[in-house]
Amino acid sequence: MTSDHLFSLEGRTILVSGASSGIGLGLCRAFAERAATVVAVSRSAPDSVDLARLADDHGGRVHRFAVDVSSAESVAAGLERIAGVVDRVDVLVNNAGVSSESLILARDVDEWHRTIGANLTGPYLLTSGVASRMVEAGRGGSIVNVSSIAAHRAVKGLAAYAASKAGLEQLTRVAAVELAPHGIRVNGIVPGYVRSGMNAGYLDAGAGERLARRIPLGRVGQPADIEGAAVFLASAASAYVTGTVIAVDGGFLL
Repeated sequence: MTSDHLFSLEGRTILVSGASSGIGLGLCRAFAERAATVVAVSRSAPDSVDLARLADDHGGRVHRFAVDVSSAESVAAGLERIAGVVDRVDVLVNNAGVSSESLILARDVDEWHRTIGANLTGPYLLTSGVASRMVEAGRGGSIVNVSSIAAHRAVKGLAAYAASKAGLEQLTRVAAVELAPHGIRVNGIVPGYVRSGMNAGYLDAGAGERLARRIPLGRVGQPADIEGAAVFLASAASAYVTGTVIAVDGGFLL
C-alpha cells in the first residue's frame, strides 16, 4: 500500500462537531480537500457563511446540521437527520467545546454545567450515537477527540474546562477498550496554544509573544497545525493506533 493511499480520505464520511469556526472549520476544510464527505455540525452550522462557501467549493460534499451536542435530544434528532443524507459515518471528530474561566470559590454551578455539557457530555453523546451506527454497519471506524493542554496543566480559574478535557481523555481510553472489538479506534489530539476563534484575541493582545518564548518550537499554533494529526487518525495510516492522545503543542508540555 502506497503512502498516498494510506493517508487517503477519499470515500470516507467524516462528522465534525464544533465545525463553524477555528479548529473545527479548518478540519472540515482539510478533510474536504482530501475528497472526504464532511458532515459539519454545530449550533450555527446552517448559518455559517464559511461552511456554505466550503460546500460550494467542494461540489456539495459538505453537509451542515444544527446540533446542540450537550443535549441528548438534539444529538439524537441530529443523527437521524444526518442518516437521511449520508448512508454512514466512518469518522467522528469530537471538536465542539466552550472556554470557561471561573474560580472554584465563586461556586458558579451554571458555568460548570455549561462547560461539562459541551466539552464532555457532548462527546459522550456523539460517540455513543455514532458508534452504535458504526457497529450496525459492521465497517469499523475512527473517533477522534480534541482535548487541550489544560488537561495536563493546573491553571487558576480553569477548573471546569480542565476537568472536562481531562475527562475527555479518559473517555477516549475507555471508549477505545470498549469499541476495539468492533473495529472502532478511538484516539485524541491535544492542541497547544492555537490561534483560533476561542483565544485569538487573547493571543493577539500580546500573550502570544510571551507564550512563544515558553514553546520549544518558538511559536503559537495555527488551526492548520492540527490537520496533519487529524488526517492521520482519520485515515488507514493509523489502523493500529487506538487509545492514545497526540500532543500537537510545539513541545509546550515538555
